[in-house]
Amino acid sequence: MHIEIATLFPEMCESVLDTSIIGRARQAGFIDVHCTQIREYALDKHHRVDDSPYGGGKGMVMMCEPIFLCYEDICRRTGSRPHVIYMSPRGRVFTQEDAKRLCALDNIMILCGHYEGVDERILETIVDEEISIGDYVLTGGELPALVITDAIARMCPGVLAADVCFTEESHYNGLLEYPQYTRPEQWHGMNVPDELLNGNHSVIEKYRHEQSLSITKERRPDMYEKYMDEERKKQLDTALVEEIMNTVHKKKILSLGRKLLKKCSFRNSSHMLNLCEMAYYLYIFGYPQYIERLVAPTHHIPFETNYNVWTYIFAIWGLEIRMMRENGAAEKASELSHMIDEYYLLPQNENDTREDLEKSESIRRSSILFSYPECTYKDKIDTAESETDKNSWRLSALFRMIGDGSTGLFPDMNAHSDEIEQTVSEYILFLQKVK
Repeated sequence: MHIEIATLFPEMCESVLDTSIIGRARQAGFIDVHCTQIREYALDKHHRVDDSPYGGGKGMVMMCEPIFLCYEDICRRTGSRPHVIYMSPRGRVFTQEDAKRLCALDNIMILCGHYEGVDERILETIVDEEISIGDYVLTGGELPALVITDAIARMCPGVLAADVCFTEESHYNGLLEYPQYTRPEQWHGMNVPDELLNGNHSVIEKYRHEQSLSITKERRPDMYEKYMDEERKKQLDTALVEEIMNTVHKKKILSLGRKLLKKCSFRNSSHMLNLCEMAYYLYIFGYPQYIERLVAPTHHIPFETNYNVWTYIFAIWGLEIRMMRENGAAEKASELSHMIDEYYLLPQNENDTREDLEKSESIRRSSILFSYPECTYKDKIDTAESETDKNSWRLSALFRMIGDGSTGLFPDMNAHSDEIEQTVSEYILFLQKVK
C-alpha cells in the first residue's frame, strides 16, 4: 500500500505520521506513506502556487499547473496512476466502509487544498473522488488527509498485531463497539460484568454482540437500522420458500423447501447445496421468476475461504448469469461474471500476490477439470446403476456446465459452448421428469 499526500505543509503531516503505530509500520515497511511539497512544482522563483479567484472574493485559490506537475511526478515515481482523493467539505462524508474500500487499492494520492481551495479544472482532470470528514470547515486538507491515512493504514497487513484489533471496533462491522474493561475487577463499587469473567468465549461473544446492538440502537439509531436491514438481506426469505412450495407441485421442491425452512446457514455447504438444487430445479421446472429473490442473500454475505460453500454459490451465480443473458441483460451478466473472477483472485494469505494468483488461476481454469466433455459427467452417468443416481450426476453436471460455463472464464468450455448447450438441453429434459 502506497499513500502519497500532496500538500503545502509536509512537515505538519510527517510530525504525525512518524509517531505511534503508523510511524512504526512505516519503519517496518508494512506501508509506504510519502508527503510531497506542492511548492516544489511551482513555475516561478518565489514558489507561488496560488492566485486570486476569477469573479472576485476574498482569499486565494491554488493553481492547476503546480498540482498537475506534482501529480505527474507521483505517477512517474510510483510507476502507475494513483487513485486521487481531494479532501473537500463538499465531498461525501468518509465512513469505515470507505476505509475498507480504499484499503484494497495499491496506490492512493490525497490532495490537500488550502486557502479558498483549488482551481476546479484540476479536480476535473485528475481527481477520482472528493471526501469530507464531517460537516465543518478546516483551514486546510492536511488534518483530514491524516485521518483518512490512519483509517486506511491500520487495516493493512502487519500494521496491527492481528485483524481482530480492528474488525471488532466501532463502525467496522456496522455497529458501535461494546464496552471494554480491565483490572481491577472492582473499582469504586463498580464491577466488571460477570459474563466477561467466566472464560466461556461463546458467552463473551454473545454478551459483546448484544452490548454493541444495544449501544448502537441507543446512540446511533440510523446505524442500527442500516445494520438490521443488512442482516435481513443475509437471511433466507422463508415466506418466499413457502410460496414456492405451495405453487410448484413437485416432490423435489417440497423436499428441498422443508430442508431450507428447517435450517439455512449461508456458511454451511450442505445448506448451500440445498439452496443451489432448489434454484436449479426451479429453472428446470420453468419457474425462473422465483430464483433471483430466493438467492439474493448470497450477494450480501462476506467472502470466506470455505471452498465448498462458494462452489455452490458460484454455481448459483452462474445460473443467474445465464438467466440475465436470456433476458437481454448482457451488461449485468458481465458484471456478475467479473465479480466471480475477482473473488477467485482474492488472496488466501498475506504472501499471495495478484500476479501469482492470476498465474495459478489461469492454470486451474485451463486444466482438464474444466474441459469438455469432463464437465458433462457422461462417464459417471453411463455407469450409474439407477435413474436416481443418473439424475444426481446430471444435476451436478449442470452446476458445472451452467455454473462455470456461463461465466466465460474457462477457455475449453468457451470453445465447446455449442456442445455444452446441447448437453444442457438434453439433461434438462431428463430432469424435468423428476417428480
